Amino acid sequence: MEVTQGKNVTDVAKALRVQHLIFSSLLHVKNTTKGRLAHVPHFDGKAEVEQYIRDSGVPAAFYLPGYFMSNLEMMIRPSEDGVLTWALPVGEEAKFPLVDIKADTGGSSIFLIYTPSEDAKRNYLLTQVRGKFIVGILRNRDSLLGTHILGATDYYTPKQILDTISSVTKKPTRYVQVSGDVYKSFLPEFMAQEMLENHLFIENPGYYGGDDLEKSHAILAEKLTSYEEYLKRTSAFKQ
Repeated sequence: MEVTQGKNVTDVAKALRVQHLIFSSLLHVKNTTKGRLAHVPHFDGKAEVEQYIRDSGVPAAFYLPGYFMSNLEMMIRPSEDGVLTWALPVGEEAKFPLVDIKADTGGSSIFLIYTPSEDAKRNYLLTQVRGKFIVGILRNRDSLLGTHILGATDYYTPKQILDTISSVTKKPTRYVQVSGDVYKSFLPEFMAQEMLENHLFIENPGYYGGDDLEKSHAILAEKLTSYEEYLKRTSAFKQ
C-alpha cells in the first residue's frame, strides 16, 4: 500500500511540476545485505519509492528518520523482579540512531512542498513547518536535492540507553541478548520476522549502513533533542 501511495504522490508531483519533494525514506535492507535480510518490507518499500522518485525526475531530497525514542517505551518493560528489561537479538554494543520524531522531525511521513520564488513567501512557508530537520532541508534546498539526510540525534548503544534511563528515573535496568527464535516468540507472528531482521540490520551493517551524522547535522539551525532530554520531559518509565 505505501509503495502504491508513494508512486501516486510522485506521479502527481511530476504532473504539477512540483519543485521540491521531501520524501521520508529508508535504506533497502535486502539489497544492502545482498539478500541476507530479505523480510523488512517497511524499509524496502520506502527505498523502492525513493528510486521511483529519482527515476521520475521530480526534484527531491530524502529524509531517513532514525529509531524513534518513543518506541523504546514499548520495548523496555519491567520484568517480574521490577527491573526495566530490554531483550534483543543483538549485542549490547549495537548502535541505535535515536530521534525525537515529534520535536526534531515533525511527525509526518511524506512532505510535499512547493518552493516559492519570492523570499517573502519562502519565509512565510518556513514558519508553518514543524521539525528541525525539515526546516533545515527547506532552507538548503539546492544543495540537498538528490541526497540522503540522516535524521537522528546520535548513535546510542543499548547500554547507553539503559544507563540513561537509570540516571533519569533512578530505576534499575537490565539488557538481555536472546536468540532470534526467542525474540520472535515475544511478538505476533505477522511481524516477528520483520522485527527480528530489522534489529539484525541495526547491528550489521548498521541502520544507516555505518554512515556518520555530521553532514546531516550541519544543515540544522537548532540543537537536536538528546535521549536524556527526551526522558526528562516525558513520563516514560517514571510510573
